[in-house]
Amino acid sequence: MAPDAETKERGDIARLARILKLILGQLLLLVLVLIAVVFAGEWYARKKFPDLAYVAERQQRPEDLFVQFDARYGWANRPGADTRFRRRDFDTHVEINERGFRGPVFAPPDSVFSVAVLGDSYVFGHGVEENETFSALLREKWPFAAVGNFGVIGYSTDQELLLLDDVVLPSEPDVVLLCLYRNDILDNGQPTAWGIYQKPYFKREANGELKLWDAVEPSVPLSMRIRREIQRRFVLYDVLAFRLAGLRAESHGEDPAAASGESGPSESERLTADLIDTMASKCEARGVRFLLVVLPGLSDTAFLANVPPPGIGSQLDLAPAFEEYERLHPDSALGFTYDSHWNPRGHRLVADTIAAKVEVLGWLPGSGPPSSAPSTSSK
Repeated sequence: MAPDAETKERGDIARLARILKLILGQLLLLVLVLIAVVFAGEWYARKKFPDLAYVAERQQRPEDLFVQFDARYGWANRPGADTRFRRRDFDTHVEINERGFRGPVFAPPDSVFSVAVLGDSYVFGHGVEENETFSALLREKWPFAAVGNFGVIGYSTDQELLLLDDVVLPSEPDVVLLCLYRNDILDNGQPTAWGIYQKPYFKREANGELKLWDAVEPSVPLSMRIRREIQRRFVLYDVLAFRLAGLRAESHGEDPAAASGESGPSESERLTADLIDTMASKCEARGVRFLLVVLPGLSDTAFLANVPPPGIGSQLDLAPAFEEYERLHPDSALGFTYDSHWNPRGHRLVADTIAAKVEVLGWLPGSGPPSSAPSTSSK
């Protein structure tokens, strides 16, 4: 090779090396900038949304302490669990009885007035002692009654329907209270995962009937677990995936849930109403009175106007009681500082409000005639 050609080739190689080095340097700089942007965004998101920051920072999880896989429900309380549940806002003792629920075993004799309470973590008593839950406070108010706490953290209405069939109705209660929270509406009919578990769900068939899809695996797919862990550890993910999607949807008159990948509100609301009506009808068929307790937080309760249907149950919306309390006691919070769940004051208010409603309905032994309720001749 001629000296000039060899020199030219070496020069070309050197120039190519410099170009590659420049490209790699720019890519590295871009990666560093992106990392800095992500961390800056995460810092801002934690400041802007302290409730989400709390979720990302909390360490103890129920599935590590007192919850286990269940082939029927997806997950369930672990019978016999006895542990402490600690987070920034609380340090509580959690004990699960032999039947898999919090509080005394619910096995009332026929002669005892009995109330079964179904719901999620709000019923379970997330963050409060067992004797501070509104179920326990109802037992205090009604010393003549047995009140069973069938709350399981993370449950939605579809799982509660299964629990009603399997456990609650066979116990022959006089009254069933079903508590509905806002996330239940989107979770119903979805194979969503809570913690590390999947859940069964119902679908509405073309003829309007509910069909159970119960292919529950012991653990969720790896992709879903990775997404769940990212969501739990990075507030920015939650903001980008849900908060901004919701804002975009609202600006276009769409449903925020649909924009973030969940089912639309009309279908999820119809399914939720069907699930509640089914539960009320099952209670009516057994001579059990049914009360739907709507927890504060629902942005729109219009779809619950006739749920359950008149004549086979009643409804109690807790929002007015909470609003009135907050108006009269602006410096006395009903929930924890970081956690969205009720503190002992919140549970006390719920117990007082439910007790007053049940009394007005005439459902207590020795009270006036029942208000639009079936008889309890089954007991």
